[in-house]
Amino acid sequence: MTYIRALQAANRIRYLIKANIMHKKDDSNLGFHLNYISALPLHTQISCYFKKAIERGDYKHLVMLPKVKTLSTELSVRLAVVTKAYGLLQNDGYIGCDNYQRYYVKR
Repeated sequence: MTYIRALQAANRIRYLIKANIMHKKDDSNLGFHLNYISALPLHTQISCYFKKAIERGDYKHLVMLPKVKTLSTELSVRLAVVTKAYGLLQNDGYIGCDNYQRYYVKR
């Protein structure tokens, strides 16, 4: 199991060097950046950021969160990563979703 994680980390580092992401500064409008080398999955990092922001009061009740496509573009991740992060937040009761796949703060 440890060997597999080491290979995954090495592959991420190779990808980051090729994509020159390691040298990027925080280019998102959200004020945070993802740690691509961390053992913590990207969708967990995103959901943790939004949990803390909602608990701090940065996002008020019924405020719309960024669209999945917008957020994935800003953070340079796949749509599935953002969708999974929003799913975690939805399961924990932090956000809700309307019929048009727009996510809003429930707390």
